[in-house]
Amino acid sequence: MKYKYSFETSKSIDDVKRIIAENIETDFTKFLFNKSDKKFRGQLYNDTFKMWLNTHIQDSTNPVYYGKIERTEYGTRIYVTKSAAEEVKYFLKFIFVILCIGFIYSLYSCIFNGTSIVPAMLTGIFVSFSIMISIVMKKTPVSRTEYTLIERLIDESR
Repeated sequence: MKYKYSFETSKSIDDVKRIIAENIETDFTKFLFNKSDKKFRGQLYNDTFKMWLNTHIQDSTNPVYYGKIERTEYGTRIYVTKSAAEEVKYFLKFIFVILCIGFIYSLYSCIFNGTSIVPAMLTGIFVSFSIMISIVMKKTPVSRTEYTLIERLIDESR
């Protein structure tokens, strides 16, 4: 995974893992209300984590933060990147496939059945538009301020 942001702290790797573990609600049911007071929901693995803001309800519009924790000579370096929730990615891929099938069917119908070219043109425009949106979303730089929440979480804890 390519990480877009990193920061270093003087805290030990064990302290960083403890802080993250204390602020991530790991015992949750995805489709029910969450009454935890913790700031994030997600999972902490050996030296990586996956977390998103705890909004107390299932909200797939929140970005998911993926991170990696490494020991350095002077403390710990945390690498972080963010992405859309998996459900959102799957939904967008599903819509894209439906649009492509509609485009191919409309084009086939136009060529072999002599129907109007308008449906093929419209679905082609929607397919092109969805490709452009995905390219723009991947190329849009993420500002440093989007990651400061995690950085503050680590630096302000004890």
